[in-house]
Amino acid sequence: MKYKNLPISDGHIHTFWDMTIEEREKLLLSLIEEFGYDTVTILDIAYNTTRKTKCRDFTENLSTFYLKSRHPEKIYAFASLTPSFDESNNTPEFFLEQLKFYMEAGFDGLKMIEGRPLQRIVGGPFDSPKYQLVYKYCEDNSIPIVMHSNADERCWRKGGPFEGKWHGQFSWRDYYDDTVAVLKKYPKLRLQIAHFFFASEHPDLCTELFDTFENLYFDICPNQYMYPHFKKKEHIWRPFFEKYQDRIIYGTDIGANTLDLKGDEARELVRMVRGFLEEDDPFTAVGCYIPPMKTPDDKILRKIYKENLMNFYQHKAPKALKPSLMKKEWDTVMTRYFTLLDLKDIGKLKTISEIFEK
Repeated sequence: MKYKNLPISDGHIHTFWDMTIEEREKLLLSLIEEFGYDTVTILDIAYNTTRKTKCRDFTENLSTFYLKSRHPEKIYAFASLTPSFDESNNTPEFFLEQLKFYMEAGFDGLKMIEGRPLQRIVGGPFDSPKYQLVYKYCEDNSIPIVMHSNADERCWRKGGPFEGKWHGQFSWRDYYDDTVAVLKKYPKLRLQIAHFFFASEHPDLCTELFDTFENLYFDICPNQYMYPHFKKKEHIWRPFFEKYQDRIIYGTDIGANTLDLKGDEARELVRMVRGFLEEDDPFTAVGCYIPPMKTPDDKILRKIYKENLMNFYQHKAPKALKPSLMKKEWDTVMTRYFTLLDLKDIGKLKTISEIFEK
């Protein structure tokens, strides 16, 4: 399927591919060219319960810093906070210092996933006291945050993956309220909530949020359930997309699958989003049924595909990097966490060290 030739930037990607950093760079560049992207935003997740040693990937922020240093005009980089193994160290000041360090080093924003199901086991709720200084600093300095909060409501229903498990003590509404509590405390916060906040069954709540918080955006990064929800209530969602056309951001989540080594899933994810907005007939992508809600107005597509993201970033170009500062993190990883690294990590860090030698 050939899509409209419009300016486009992907506001939600990862580079978790299980390959060397040189191979990651090669695949990333080929996908940027293939999809016609002007820029991409790499969202780091240094704390992830499904990856790496004790849920930490100590090379995550360094890897993205390296990729951005190689292609500074194409890549926005959003850093991730890393909790200490010693919970007593995880104070508001501890996380604030991390944020300040990454922003000074040249990262463009912050990725948060701490309060999501799974991560919440260690990260705690988004509205935890330990993150309040981070939010205040971001609000005061217009630092954008991309937050992955919640999961689809089906996860809690009978037969869902959270039924009868640790996550079951919380509901979809608990996660929703946790995130909204942050916005109520910091109403000027520049916040992009991923995957449409998993709120595609609640147009009323989405309307209330957009009407209340002027710097709030949702991205339409795929969750497989939202597109049928949109189509089922097209009489509500189509006017919603038209009314809030300035608040919806294009994103795909490409690179989240560590085994997508040839970019085949990335192509299907792009089709999920662009096909939903541009195609006429239902189709299947990544094994999911997608009924399109075609948007014929190029003005709206231009906003979703790029203009809204640039507005969210206040039209700032990717920040200049300070390798000499990021070298401190490299040194810390190599000394404090060396015994927790595997051979792939060490090879990655060796490549990354090249940017500190220039």
